[in-house]
Amino acid sequence: DLTRGLGAGAQAELGKQAAEESLSEIYDVVKDADLIFITAGMGGGTGSGAAPLVAEAARDAGTLAVGVVTMPFKHEGIKRRRTAESALQLLQEQVDALIVVENDRLTEISDKKASAVECFRIADQMLMQGVLGISDMITVPGEINLDFADIRSVIQHGGGAFMAIGMAQGENRAEEAVQAVIQSTLLNTTIDGATAVVYNVKSKDSPQMKELEDIGDAIATAVAPSAEIFSGWAMDPDMDDHLQVTLLATGIPIPLEPATVVDSRERQVPSPRRTQPLHPTKSAAAKAAGDGNPVERIQTVRTSQRTSSGLPRFLSN
Repeated sequence: DLTRGLGAGAQAELGKQAAEESLSEIYDVVKDADLIFITAGMGGGTGSGAAPLVAEAARDAGTLAVGVVTMPFKHEGIKRRRTAESALQLLQEQVDALIVVENDRLTEISDKKASAVECFRIADQMLMQGVLGISDMITVPGEINLDFADIRSVIQHGGGAFMAIGMAQGENRAEEAVQAVIQSTLLNTTIDGATAVVYNVKSKDSPQMKELEDIGDAIATAVAPSAEIFSGWAMDPDMDDHLQVTLLATGIPIPLEPATVVDSRERQVPSPRRTQPLHPTKSAAAKAAGDGNPVERIQTVRTSQRTSSGLPRFLSN
């Protein structure tokens, strides 16, 4: 009712107020999930205002939450950048892990002559493959299984997150696939210094033991020496002769691009968030919606449509 079906006009406070009108409905969406992905374009009104509120509802429901957000292009101006960074800090305080994509990096992952639509599509596909790859770790049986407990252990390390997927074929497919993951430039973080990692290897037939060892060694070398590492592998008849590596790492500081207008030296990586409410009293949303027992499923909460800030379109409720 507040926006009468329109957007928030780049006003984060208006976006927050609009989300508050539907707080009980938001809680109903997240309360029965074990894990949700919150996707938003930072800098606009809807994404900046609503995403932290959705994350707070997930916290009160005891649901793990991973933020997947985009930061505005430099050419969108200082005001939008300030709005984005303020919202990012609020979101980071609520989610268990946060994945940040700088829109200005889209030119690094695509041909310089690629159209804007093609650049956004590439980013969409890369993020979609990563998110689906993580869900497959939980839901698709493998020869060495990963389950929700492994994913939860990694996500609860908090801080910035790194998510990537690499695929290669041929004699050096293992090395090429894992290097594609480690050297991914889409996100604003790298795997360096990660304190927790979960990764999965997938191929048509059983990979060579040497391939699994090479992948594991490359990842272990890239992360913190004391990092907690979970690994699995599965066979997929649709893979042909390709080998795929999907990885999620957490416990990484979130750097901001040099063009930032907020002093990032004062920003601290928060301690891992508990999956239970921080306070014994439930939020207004929890009281309005009542109690519910979580079941093992994954939800994605989309807080706005794609704008110039580049919100991925591939995810929906």
